[in-house]
Amino acid sequence: MLLKFFRKPLPSVLVFVVLVGVLAWISSLFSGGQAAITYTSYKMPLYALLVSIMPDGIIWGKLLALLMVIINGLLLIQVNTKYILIKNRTHLPALFYVLLSSGFTPLQTLNPAVFAAFFAILATNSLFATLTTNAIDGTFKAGFFIAIGTLFYLPSIVLFLVMILAIVILNLSGIRPWLAAIFGYITPIFFAMVYYYFFYGDFELVGIVEDTFNKELPFGFLDFGIPFTVWSAFALFVIFITGLFLIGGLPTQKIIIRKYHSVLLLMLLLVALLTIIAPFASVEMVFLFSIPSSYLLSSYFTFARSRLWPEILFVILLLCTPLMQLF
Repeated sequence: MLLKFFRKPLPSVLVFVVLVGVLAWISSLFSGGQAAITYTSYKMPLYALLVSIMPDGIIWGKLLALLMVIINGLLLIQVNTKYILIKNRTHLPALFYVLLSSGFTPLQTLNPAVFAAFFAILATNSLFATLTTNAIDGTFKAGFFIAIGTLFYLPSIVLFLVMILAIVILNLSGIRPWLAAIFGYITPIFFAMVYYYFFYGDFELVGIVEDTFNKELPFGFLDFGIPFTVWSAFALFVIFITGLFLIGGLPTQKIIIRKYHSVLLLMLLLVALLTIIAPFASVEMVFLFSIPSSYLLSSYFTFARSRLWPEILFVILLLCTPLMQLF
C-alpha cells in the first residue's frame, strides 16, 4: 500500500518526494508564462534583487522555485524531528508540502511567496525553540526571519501577527520576548529603508508597500478554471478533516506539543483569512498555507485508525497534483 510506504522514514521516500515534485512541475518547466499576480507588478526589494540577478531564460527561475519547494519540504521534516510534532518519524510533511504547493501550475515559476515560506519555516523553528532555549534569542530570530520574508513577499506580514499571538500561546513570560520579536522584525525593514533613502534619495519602499496594498487583483480565486477549483476544494476538504482529527487528539498530547500545534493552527487560520479578505493576496499564499497544512495531513495519515479511507484520500492527493499538469 502506498500510504504504508510513504509513512516510513526511509531515504527512498525522500527520492520519491523529489520525483513527485519533478513530475508535478515537468510541464511547467518547459512552457512559458506566469500568473498575472500582484507581485509581478510591485516587487518587494529582495524579490526585485533576485529577479535582477537571475540568468536569462524563464526555466532558471522555475528550477529555482521547484528547488525551494523541495527545500521547504525537507525543512519541515527537520522541524518535525526536532520538536516531535508527530510522534512517529516520517517524511510525510515534505511530501504533502510538495503536493499542496504544486497544484496550481501558473505558480510554478519564480515567485516571492516560496522564499517567504522558507523564512516562515525558519521563524517557526525559532519560535518553537523558545520553550527549550533562550526565549529572547528565539523571538528576535523569529521576527528577523519574518521581516526577511516580508521583504520578499509583502502579504507574509501576516506572520508578524502570528508571532505576536504565538508568544501568548507559548506563554513566554516578561516583556523582553515581545521587545525582542519587535526589534527583530524592525531591523531588516529599517536597513532596507535606509538603503533606499541612501541610494535613491527617497523612501521608495513605502511607495511599493502602498501600491501593493492598494492593488486589487484583476481576477477572483475561482477564475483559474474548473480543474484548479475542484483540486483546491478537495485539498481543503481533506485539510478540514485532518484539522478536526488533530484538534480531537490534542487533549491527549503533552502540553508542549499542544502549544506547538496551536501555533500551527493559528498560522493556518490567519493565512487563510488574509487570502480571503485581502485584495492584494491570492493563490500564491498556498506556499505559506501549506506549512501548517502539511503537519495536519501528516498527523492524520500517520495515526488514522481506518485503513480504507486514508488510503483512498492519500492516493487521490498523490495523483491529482501531477495530473494538474494536463490542464
